Amino acid sequence: MEEHLLWIATMVGTIACGISGAMTAVDRGMDMVGVLVLGAITAVGGGIIRDLILDRIPQAFVESEFFLAALGVSLLVFLLAMRWYNTIQHRRRLLDNVINLFDAVGLGAYAVVGARATISMGYGDNRLLVLVLGLVTAVGGGVLRDLLCVRVPFVLYKRVYVVAALLGTLAYIFLSPYSEWLAMAVGMATVTGVRVLASVFHWDMPRIRPFEE
Repeated sequence: MEEHLLWIATMVGTIACGISGAMTAVDRGMDMVGVLVLGAITAVGGGIIRDLILDRIPQAFVESEFFLAALGVSLLVFLLAMRWYNTIQHRRRLLDNVINLFDAVGLGAYAVVGARATISMGYGDNRLLVLVLGLVTAVGGGVLRDLLCVRVPFVLYKRVYVVAALLGTLAYIFLSPYSEWLAMAVGMATVTGVRVLASVFHWDMPRIRPFEE
């Protein structure tokens, strides 16, 4: 039952982040290869970083259905964008909202998946490691996406990414000893809910305005 829930959460995160990355690539004017690469990296990048830290072969290459799903949804986004280009062009605000929504869902799913994967490797007693790798899994793909797009990663300045991922991971860590499915559901809902609310109400962490030259 737990493995089945983990598989579902991973697939949800893969599809959501793949769509987010692919739509960002379309928005940046990349070609089909660029869309596929950015979609796949956004979907599996965080998990690859986590697995390298845990000193194991990245599960994205062991359980290939996730990598293939990322490529599949990225290709679908590219084809739909080609077909509906004019409609999308005149609805930029809608495009941004859709990207934010899928990004929020992916962030929530991967925060839980990262924490669960760390616990399954025998590090359940090290809650700091579980928390950090849940965060890395959640935001890692988005950071790689933004770096490839040559922009400051959103996680460093926009829409409380880190806070949302930390809250969801903490919820999972504290609830998992009692009920795995409840911990996963609450963790994912917490991250996704905070991210969506942050987008709607324009919540950001305090920051200092850049110095004028």
